[in-house]
Amino acid sequence: REYAVECIRSLTATEESDAFLVKCRGMLDCLAGIAGLDCVEVPSLSPRQSTLYKTRASKSRLHACIAIMNLSCGKTNKPLIASTASVLAALARVLNLPIEVVLKGVTCVKNLSNADVNDAVLLACDGLVTGLGGVARSACLFVANQQDDENKNSIRDCAQTACTNACLALMNLSISKSNKYTVFKSTGIMESLMCVLEHGVGEARVKACSALSEFGHYGYTNKIPMLHYPGFVQCILKLIHNEDDNNSSNDVEMKNEAEVAIQQAVRTKACSILWSFAAESKNQVPVVERGDILPVLVQVAREDTQTEARFKCIAALTLLAESPCNATALLQAGSLAPLMSILSESGPDPTRWTGQTPSWCVGFLMNLSQSFDAVPYLRDAGVIELLSPLLTLDHYQSLKAAMACTFILAHPTTAKSPYALQTPQTYDLLRQIETTIPKIVSLLTNTLQGKGGAGYKYGVFTLRSSVGCIAALSSFPDFIKGYLCTPAVIAGLGRVVRGFCVNGGENGSIVGGGRDDVVSAGLAVQALHSLIRYLIPNESCTLFFSYYGGNTTVSQQSTTTTPPQSRNKSNNNHNHNHNHSSSNHRGGHQHHYGNIAADLERDLIYALKSYITSDHSDVTDGDRECAKGIVVRLDSVLGQQQQQQEFDNNNNSNNNHHDQQEVAMQQQPISVSHQIPSLSTMNLPATALPRAFHHSSSSNHHQAGSHAHHTHHHHYNHQPTMSLPRHAQYSGGAAPILTFILTDRAGRRFTVPYDFSGGRAFNDYRVWCYRRGRFCCPGEIPDSNYVWTPELQAAYEAVLNRRKTAHGGHSYAPPENAMSM
Repeated sequence: REYAVECIRSLTATEESDAFLVKCRGMLDCLAGIAGLDCVEVPSLSPRQSTLYKTRASKSRLHACIAIMNLSCGKTNKPLIASTASVLAALARVLNLPIEVVLKGVTCVKNLSNADVNDAVLLACDGLVTGLGGVARSACLFVANQQDDENKNSIRDCAQTACTNACLALMNLSISKSNKYTVFKSTGIMESLMCVLEHGVGEARVKACSALSEFGHYGYTNKIPMLHYPGFVQCILKLIHNEDDNNSSNDVEMKNEAEVAIQQAVRTKACSILWSFAAESKNQVPVVERGDILPVLVQVAREDTQTEARFKCIAALTLLAESPCNATALLQAGSLAPLMSILSESGPDPTRWTGQTPSWCVGFLMNLSQSFDAVPYLRDAGVIELLSPLLTLDHYQSLKAAMACTFILAHPTTAKSPYALQTPQTYDLLRQIETTIPKIVSLLTNTLQGKGGAGYKYGVFTLRSSVGCIAALSSFPDFIKGYLCTPAVIAGLGRVVRGFCVNGGENGSIVGGGRDDVVSAGLAVQALHSLIRYLIPNESCTLFFSYYGGNTTVSQQSTTTTPPQSRNKSNNNHNHNHNHSSSNHRGGHQHHYGNIAADLERDLIYALKSYITSDHSDVTDGDRECAKGIVVRLDSVLGQQQQQQEFDNNNNSNNNHHDQQEVAMQQQPISVSHQIPSLSTMNLPATALPRAFHHSSSSNHHQAGSHAHHTHHHHYNHQPTMSLPRHAQYSGGAAPILTFILTDRAGRRFTVPYDFSGGRAFNDYRVWCYRRGRFCCPGEIPDSNYVWTPELQAAYEAVLNRRKTAHGGHSYAPPENAMSM
């Protein structure tokens, strides 16, 4: 038998023989039977014959193991060998035999683990994974105890190779997400790998570290128990310190390149494990509270400039900064200076950055700037000056830089700094941030839809980051608010509130949100409060929403929150009004857009009322009051919209008369947002259309707006934009002015009166402000960014002509440039 098995082993030495050997019936089972014999039944023989029999049986077993090992090297053979139950059972038994046989068995398992399709059967084999851990531990200790015995070099080399292959097999089995928890929880695996880290040498330590890193990489189930595993964190930190001491010792030049590479790889893998801890949000605070991990991360970030370990530690610091309560500890540990230094040395052009380290530094500053207590330190350290060059770039980094600068500028203490909102340099910063607002809005919608965007994957940004940034932006001047008042933003913020509290809330995700994310919900309410107050200055106004191609849905999984009765009624009204007209013209779509706005308002009201009555202990009274204020305004809007709809239904007979004129209006390079309400609803007197008057003081307005002309080119929006009319009040308590909105393609909204004179008397020298939608009060000047153009004038005249025709000539066409005030 010995010679027969040796012959087969010899045949397996060439790959050309594999196809014939594996197809031979019973070949694998025969080899498995011989390899798995842990004891040999010896007949009644003399002691000399018995010893000889056992020796030959052991050699047969070794030859069988080598034969299986050789066959397992072939790529096409791996699935066939792994599917043979007798082979796996034999390999599990071989792992408990003498080291020479163990080496062949563990090498065979390592070869089989290289094929992902074998993972399931290998993990299901009883005792195989635990046996691998046992081999790694016993072989490591054997090598450590036999370092000085030159007579056992051959056995020691076998043990070292067996330890390395066992760790490599465990690493291979841990790569798949579905396997990580299974391998991690297998008996003795953590203790064995920790033993290799502490007592092992050479490549075995790298593979052990890699296996442990795989346990936590994408394995969110393992990150928390790994952090709290007895002695594990101390083992990793000791490893980082020891490798750092070895690399900095005087005899580093005497070491060969292979040894240095191994030490650097071990240190990098150990730092990667710390990174994996920080990637779990529930670990972030405990990691900092331990007190021993944070100093190591900062030390590596500050001192290590040659290996990838610094990148891993900076990534870990960035993730730890996601938790605001860690901010003070991060600053006290000295993390700010080395990261700002790295970013400064990298330069202001992201396309020339080497590696991802500078990008993580920008992310660290963005995360840290969301902490209320950290902002003064960041501002005084020069973070705005460092990040401001990135704001002007069409690059992914401009998004993070803009968010960091936004949080700093919105902080209350900034009002007493050189970056107060009224200063020229802050105005310039806001204009630069203004260009990144579409990216910030896109980040919110992408996060709610569970997908990534340009330059980032889903999960890189927390939900709190995008919602908090929009909340901060909503506290800025009105020209910033105007960019945020879109259905996508309003619906997205409402989606955050709804996920927190409606019907008990939803489950959160890796980015936050859901019933447990009270911070994001509170920020969403604060942002909504600012934006709705901007859209509805008082309860007598109606709400304006722009409608861009129906893009009001922020999540495919979002559910209806309006009570069924109200929703059905709304939908029925929509279907009735939409089918009333057979032609596809603007008049036929007015009710469609109105219902979209109404549905959005009802969703907000329903979600906000749930928020107000939420029993979550961390919901503040201030946020509840904000939610109440929003509900009051939205309720008033819905009431006026109902009156508006009744008026529109009464005037449907006039729509067909103006179809061609409406089609022409859609071709204008200006998007017109208006509807004509009932005069009784608006409380306007019947004689509210006085004669035309044009004042020459408009030249000052144009001069003030020259800067806006220089920096912004108007691109007029051809998309239909729908709004309901708004009121603007005269100063001095005069009658309200009925206005409508012209929206250019840049999204800037010009609020103008239906009466081209604005009701101003001939001796009235007040100037109209297109942003405020009223005449300027004493001491005010028009917003210089709202510059009237001939295109706006043409669209304005077209609207007034339509109104004149619709009302039988009871309106006056304005003279040329009548609104250039």
